[in-house]
Amino acid sequence: MTTTARSLVARAITEARYRRGIDAVGANYRPEDLPQWTRRDVTARKIAERLMVSPDTVAVIDDPDRRYGISRPQPGDLITITDPVTSRVLRFVPDFTAPDQRWLLIDECPDCGGIVPVARVAGLADVGDYLDPDNDTRFDHLPAEHHGDPAHRTDCSHHDCPRLACSHRD
Repeated sequence: MTTTARSLVARAITEARYRRGIDAVGANYRPEDLPQWTRRDVTARKIAERLMVSPDTVAVIDDPDRRYGISRPQPGDLITITDPVTSRVLRFVPDFTAPDQRWLLIDECPDCGGIVPVARVAGLADVGDYLDPDNDTRFDHLPAEHHGDPAHRTDCSHHDCPRLACSHRD
């Protein structure tokens, strides 16, 4: 069986439609926004490589919950990976202690259900450790960023939890 390679034009249109579908605001960015697009492209390629997925399953968009910066806080990056087999979406945010080497898997808080950092991830096995239903210790070592994350509900016991005085410490 012979497969015909799709043309550059067809691939470009498919990619543009995909980008508009996942990030309507970000799709309006233009080449003058190159530093952000470049950073997001590098992020997508690095995490795809580390998690052994195709880069076209990865999207990096504005994080609606986390903002960074002092004088003019900007949205952080929210990384989504869609499993092409199951359509399940995994979400990550950058781990600033190891840029482009490690990420924070975000998922439901065991207390409030907010989508917060729950595991540090450097490779596919780390994702598996968290997702394994037989791993009873997955909540025993929550990353420091879990505590006090802005996506916690205000009534969550992890919402305003100073790391050093937190009763939920690992």
